[in-house]
Amino acid sequence: MRGDFDGNGKTDMAVYRPSDGTWWIKESSTNYTTYFWKQWGLSGDTPAPDDFDGDGKTDVAVYRPSDGTWWILQSSTNFTTYLVQQWGLTGDIPMPGDFDGDGKADMAVYRPSDGTWWIKESSTNYTTYLVQQWGLGADVPLSK
Repeated sequence: MRGDFDGNGKTDMAVYRPSDGTWWIKESSTNYTTYFWKQWGLSGDTPAPDDFDGDGKTDVAVYRPSDGTWWILQSSTNFTTYLVQQWGLTGDIPMPGDFDGDGKADMAVYRPSDGTWWIKESSTNYTTYLVQQWGLGADVPLSK
């Protein structure tokens, strides 16, 4: 897993422990001498980190495939505020990214059953979405 959790422009080392939903992040801003951890997620969740709040730092986020819900812990509030949005179906693959160009990550899923991308746009506070067929069922979606 990768991301810039400390906002210094360098990639930090991070692991997600699925057994207990814990994130362990080693900060590049201290030359990887310090780390922090956050408990965020449940067993069965898929990590989906990105900068959803536009502060230049990667947010701790998970996608819950059992019900298609995104749980995003915002770095702009020092990880004290979160956003929950239902966006996706069982079997979808989370693929967050800034598809609308507003500087914030959009909630996006790739649906392998029909090769379709479903993108909920952050520029409209997640009230609009884009659907694009791009891929085949056996394809592996790529982003970033």
